Amino acid sequence: MNEELLDQEEHLNPLDGLKNTFKNFEWGISLSVGGYLFLIFLGISYNFFYFSIFRINIFLFSEINDFLMAPLANPLVILLAILSIGMLITLYYLNVNFSRK
Repeated sequence: MNEELLDQEEHLNPLDGLKNTFKNFEWGISLSVGGYLFLIFLGISYNFFYFSIFRINIFLFSEINDFLMAPLANPLVILLAILSIGMLITLYYLNVNFSRK
C-alpha cells in the first residue's frame, strides 16, 4: 500500500494545479490592467526625470490624478517606449538568428 502511494507521489506534477488555474484565467483583463500599469509607470518615470532637472520632487507636489492621467499627458513618450521595446525585440531575434550561423 505504501509503495503504491510512493509511486503515485512520484508521478504527481506540482505544476498541474497551476495549469488548471491558468486554464480559466482572464488574459484580456490582465493584459489591459498590466498595460495600463506599465503606461502609468512610464508617465511617472518621465515626469520624475523631467522635473528632477529642475530639482523638483514630483512626488511631493503631485496628486493621484496626475499619476492616473500620466499615460495620456505625453503620447510621444508612449510611442518612443513602444518603438524602443520593438527595437529590443528585433535586435534580440537578429542576435539569435546570426549567432546560429
